[in-house]
Amino acid sequence: MSLQRGLLVLAGWSVLAAFAGLSASADNLMPPDTASSYGLVQVYQHQLSVALGVDSVVDQKLHVSRTDTRQYVELVQVDGDEATPAGDEAVADDGGAAADGEATDDAGKPSGKVVARFATDQTNFSNHLTGIEEATRQAKNQQRRLRRFGIETELRTVDVPLVRLITLTDRGQLEVLDAESGQTLWREDVGDPGRQYYSIGCSDKYVAVINGSHLFVLSIENGALVKQAELERPPLFGPAIAGELAIVPGLLGSIEGVYVTDVKRDDFVLMASGPPAAPMTGAIETDKIAIPTETGFVFVVHTDGRPGADFRLATSGKVVAPLAVGTGERFFFATTAGQVYGMQATKNGRVLWTVPLGEPVNEQVLLDGDRVFVCTAYGNVFALDASSGELLWDAPAPGAREILGVTAGHVYALRNAGGTSVIDANNGKVVRNLYGLQPAGAVHNSLTDRLYLVSRRGTLQCLRPEISELPELKQMPPVETKPEESETAESESESETAETPVTGNPFGGAVDDDPFGGMGEDPFGDAGGDNPFGGFDDDNPF
Repeated sequence: MSLQRGLLVLAGWSVLAAFAGLSASADNLMPPDTASSYGLVQVYQHQLSVALGVDSVVDQKLHVSRTDTRQYVELVQVDGDEATPAGDEAVADDGGAAADGEATDDAGKPSGKVVARFATDQTNFSNHLTGIEEATRQAKNQQRRLRRFGIETELRTVDVPLVRLITLTDRGQLEVLDAESGQTLWREDVGDPGRQYYSIGCSDKYVAVINGSHLFVLSIENGALVKQAELERPPLFGPAIAGELAIVPGLLGSIEGVYVTDVKRDDFVLMASGPPAAPMTGAIETDKIAIPTETGFVFVVHTDGRPGADFRLATSGKVVAPLAVGTGERFFFATTAGQVYGMQATKNGRVLWTVPLGEPVNEQVLLDGDRVFVCTAYGNVFALDASSGELLWDAPAPGAREILGVTAGHVYALRNAGGTSVIDANNGKVVRNLYGLQPAGAVHNSLTDRLYLVSRRGTLQCLRPEISELPELKQMPPVETKPEESETAESESESETAETPVTGNPFGGAVDDDPFGGMGEDPFGDAGGDNPFGGFDDDNPF
């Protein structure tokens, strides 16, 4: 009898343990001890408002603002003879923040450790923002306490760009988070859940969503509705925001422009030779937009002044994923023919480099500072230099299905066989396969050093490097280019430069003389006399 009772108790504990294990591993996210072994720290977990888990998520985008910043007052440890007296005012910084937890002097060299940090936008017990004066007062009080223990510090202020994480669900809920803290900034329901939603478009001022044939533009600051318009043509992908203009790609190759606040300008509809093959991508510093099409072109259009086409690039194979964007009007992308491109959107276009991998690419490439990471359809991960296109690894990392992100010196990629591979970003060697780590996906992040994983239940996990309390921006310096000559000078040297357009409609079909070759051809074959960027019939093809 006692044996049976013991077996029943053991069975009961086994069932409880099984349920506990299921509960603990249901999200398949990264446990804290695993994160620590790779130099990472979990910042937060946030449950998204999704009824069917990650299947309810239509799109997620990360946005680093160029206008909105978060200000901090920091205490920086210094030698005793360098300390600032406690009664002095805070020392203003030039706006940069040391991502590794150390202060930097004017030469950019580490000059001390940040021992305390006070945000100016925190709320007090009265639900009022602290402000710079209150944050400085708190910092000075802490400075006096540290001095009693022989720790000398000085004050400084730093401004950090505000990073937002935007999520759109199939029920029309638009949620904007502070990507660094996980705090919900605002949440709004948009449109009719009975109609289809498309990818998000965002800028420093606006968030744009398409619901059915209706365009909604909201303020990115508070979610207030700024513009609602009915589109003339059925959309194919979500919008892109460039300045005060929302650009919507249409089903039959239309490109519709809707002005958000400028009532003096008329909306317009343009026609391309074929429909877009992937969502559009906007440049970081300018109002230019890159559009890959089904006809094997990448178009770049400008939207400031009178909108028009700058150039087109005929690619070897088709681009079926959004382009990755860097500073200096640079775009990086790969094609179904296995060709990887670095392109700069100058007035007439410039191919920085092109590299054949020999394997089709169907996913968006990931730009990480001065490196471009590519995952092919055959499961191989390649690393290329963003400036030259040089392959950085002796051999690709095998067995990958999707790149989740790059941070703290490692590339994290979902495996075809299940689990996640941890790859050394410097040499491409697989450090370890984490079979228990299998998130549903990740937020594409080429902007900061954070890793955002999403579970099947819709739980968002943010991980950061241990030494990076403040986000490190992965924006490369602009590529140095010579000043462009006048249009007359360009036309005189059209046979010598690839930046001068040739005769033809920029929205026409592919030219016969593709300089990069077609499928099965030599990608470095003779370009012929034609310009890969094509041209247009008149000054403004629009």
